[in-house]
Amino acid sequence: MSFLDAKSYDTLFGLPELYEDALPRFSLSCEDIAFARTHRRSHNRLGFAIQLALVRDLGRTLRTGEIPPEAVISVVAEQLDIYPAVFTLYAQREETRREHAREIVSALELRSVQSSDYRMLIIAATREAATTEKGLPITRAVINKLKDQKLLAPAPAQLIRLAMAGRADARRLSYRELIRDLKPSSISALEQLLTERVGEKSILGWIAEAPEGVKLKNLKGLIARLEVLRTAAISDVTNGAIVIHTQHLK
Repeated sequence: MSFLDAKSYDTLFGLPELYEDALPRFSLSCEDIAFARTHRRSHNRLGFAIQLALVRDLGRTLRTGEIPPEAVISVVAEQLDIYPAVFTLYAQREETRREHAREIVSALELRSVQSSDYRMLIIAATREAATTEKGLPITRAVINKLKDQKLLAPAPAQLIRLAMAGRADARRLSYRELIRDLKPSSISALEQLLTERVGEKSILGWIAEAPEGVKLKNLKGLIARLEVLRTAAISDVTNGAIVIHTQHLK
């Protein structure tokens, strides 16, 4: 399974195709509208406003040659009392797009992500990944951190890599916590569970796939797994409680 499925990816990085979806995401403040209206010609005002709304929503400006969905253009155009079709004129002026992007970045005091920011962003992902394995909320935590720090969003692939690094850190912390109070003999026994195999799986992987449901066959499977854990002197209760996340053990 991929870190982000197609639906989650579109939720985080896609632009809405429907008017009703675009309306809440691309509604401009009075200040934003006034800022856009300082520019000459209707197509420049519309293009500038779309870039400004895009920065507010996704944390980025228009890409080279990018044409937003009709719904996005219509929602922004209505707020400026401009005919949406004039955006085609704006799209033909790449230099104007770049100038407007620089103006917006300067006005909002934004900057690009630097390598020195990576640790901070990974920590944000790690904190979210402590409560979930799902890619969507973990990646969203990174995006929210970017906005908090006034950082422009990097390319989706880079953003996902940062989120995945955070999840990997969270898993490592979880593993350390699971064995923190175990005796050396138990840790050694656990290492054997990782190396010895049942068919194509390690014994630990087999334990993690404990059957569910109230059936005699499932009960026998659970007892067999508990017996293996007892041989490693591992209790399901250590200093109050140990929570084993099966997703981390597969």
